Amino acid sequence: NLYLFEEGNSDRTDILRSVPMIVGMPVRNAANTGFLKTIKIYPKNTGLEKELTNPNENTTDGKVYNYEVGQNLEYETNLVIPHGIRNAGSKITSINLTDMMSAVGTTLDGVPSITVEGEDEELHDLFVAAGTYTDSNDDDWENHAGFKYEIDLENGSKESEIIALLNEIEGKALSIKYTMKINKHAVPNQEIGNTFTGTFSNQSLDLILKHFSISSKIKFRRIDQTAGDKASAG
Repeated sequence: NLYLFEEGNSDRTDILRSVPMIVGMPVRNAANTGFLKTIKIYPKNTGLEKELTNPNENTTDGKVYNYEVGQNLEYETNLVIPHGIRNAGSKITSINLTDMMSAVGTTLDGVPSITVEGEDEELHDLFVAAGTYTDSNDDDWENHAGFKYEIDLENGSKESEIIALLNEIEGKALSIKYTMKINKHAVPNQEIGNTFTGTFSNQSLDLILKHFSISSKIKFRRIDQTAGDKASAG
């Protein structure tokens, strides 16, 4: 028989929720002489996953992909928003989502696309209305290429916008897609990684994922650049 185990709601707010799991029972013992009476299962928490969605075939080890100036690095991050954010006693007072490249040589192309997994409605504008959004195309950005959403859930001046956002995302899995273009400031043979961080209140997910730590390596040959590349974009 196969049994499906899913974690249900509780009175406390969980940053991470366990992945549903299927277990076949009964389970034989190691000696194969009978069946176990006690079975310990360890579900895996969900939280944050990220991948490079357009890896090219030009790689030496299957981990570091060789790209040329002018090409795109396309990322998708899947992030679970906690349940119970608005419950009495919840400690979650803010939501911050940040993405950052590890070195100079890339430019954020446009703005991220945010949707609930499996749905088509675009949520970027809801995030912007409920908080603040900044990225490396802004003049006062001082880091490598990236972006940041900051939502203060206790900001009374944006109460209606925050409610509208939470109605869409609370307890849901989000898909965040974004593109980094390799620009003319990339250093030949430089390895570039990417880190996405989701922070709820002062509690981090503690899952800071890099795509194999290093997601791309810049080859020396350059191709034509678009005229709009920002000189300081990193």
